[in-house]
Amino acid sequence: MLLELVDNSYYNKLSLVLLSPLFIVFFMCMVDLTRTKLLFRSLFSNQYFYKYPHDAVSTLSLYQILVFLYVSVVFALFLMFLLYDSEFIYQHFFEAFRGCVYISAGYFFIKYLVSEFLYNFSRRKSHFKQMLVLETSYLAVVLLMVFLLLCYVFLHLDIYNSSRIFVLITALILYFIRFIIIVLNNKNLLSGKILYIILYLCTLEIVPFIYLFKSYTE
Repeated sequence: MLLELVDNSYYNKLSLVLLSPLFIVFFMCMVDLTRTKLLFRSLFSNQYFYKYPHDAVSTLSLYQILVFLYVSVVFALFLMFLLYDSEFIYQHFFEAFRGCVYISAGYFFIKYLVSEFLYNFSRRKSHFKQMLVLETSYLAVVLLMVFLLLCYVFLHLDIYNSSRIFVLITALILYFIRFIIIVLNNKNLLSGKILYIILYLCTLEIVPFIYLFKSYTE
């Protein structure tokens, strides 16, 4: 049985990796505690949006870099869970994580460049910037929920393989809920091309998961 093979070395590696997003959130709190609290409440409250309406593209700060690291690490854990089975994770945990971090960071960096490119050519820059703030803050909350699921799965390798579809479906549902909340709570900002741009950015995140889900069900 796989659980009998798992020794302390796996849990030591796992602890370091699972603690890394928590350390990043801790540093976010050190930089700005109020901002961090509002960020992780943003799915249920628009206070973050009203207090930091201009915190978007072309204004990189230490706090934004920390948010980027947090999102990249959690997304890397999610990719690792989807791409590798439990035996590979047990034997090559750090190698798998390192590779997924590169993919995740590259993915979000490209998404950032696309967002900045679209922002520079947008006629309604203020509205577009505000929607990007919402889109990014909601993503941070969704990934926090996914992270909690992943912690449980990585700590219980006996259910690792069997829980893949459940975790993937849960993540997809959370992503769709996020998009619906963006649309319902911000109808005044979503006009014309801005709606299509936000829809495009959300789709850019969801398409890889749909492809992975299709590969599991075939």
